[in-house]
Amino acid sequence: MDLSAFWRRRGTASARTGWLRTREMRPTDHGALTEVFDELSAVSRYQRFHTSTPRMTAVMQRRLLDLDGIRHRALLAEAREKDRWRPVGIARYLLTGATQAEVAIEVVDEWQGRGVGLVLLRQLCVEARHAGVDRLVGSVLPDNRRLAGLLREHFPQLAISMCDGTMNVALATG
Repeated sequence: MDLSAFWRRRGTASARTGWLRTREMRPTDHGALTEVFDELSAVSRYQRFHTSTPRMTAVMQRRLLDLDGIRHRALLAEAREKDRWRPVGIARYLLTGATQAEVAIEVVDEWQGRGVGLVLLRQLCVEARHAGVDRLVGSVLPDNRRLAGLLREHFPQLAISMCDGTMNVALATG
């Protein structure tokens, strides 16, 4: 998906990269997964995984790349650089019921605040809806104000509850 018009409208296009695309992530995308993980700060890793995660283990990598396109699906955002497409974000869902899935998003620090997470989440909602998923759920740490604000601003039907110091969020895919 070519999102250059989106970036121009928002005024957030990077002068260095110019535009962004998203694509289905594949089980063979080890390099992209590692690159995104390595470009997350310790704070971003904590906010994503809810624990101190200094390195990606082989078990984590296997679990995150156990993608079948149905039960576990992921989208990869890539920014155009001079000679390659650089991985800058990942959004995924994992079915937890017949019509519900758990969602997770990570965007490398350099690209946070530019709409990458929003683009990924909106596209993931569309794909989830086409796959029969009515609701995406997830947990957000209360100090992750950036994500909480993005969700509140762009998903007015968002349901939020607190449990054990974590915000549980649910959004309709339709």
